Amino acid sequence: MENTVCFQHFGTMLDCSRNAVMNITSVKRWIDITSDMGYNTLLLYTEDTYEVDDNPYFGYMRGR
Repeated sequence: MENTVCFQHFGTMLDCSRNAVMNITSVKRWIDITSDMGYNTLLLYTEDTYEVDDNPYFGYMRGR
């Protein structure tokens, strides 16, 4: 019996803010595990903890 997904996007969101940042190896492992289960989407929740050099207002007044 094969599982089929009824959604175009099916995935998870990883919390990458503050003290919960995963390293690259862990994210790659997470992608491998979830893709084996049929997931096709990964969202990274950053909560304005990152800065963008070319955009000084990225995260402005939001805790950066």
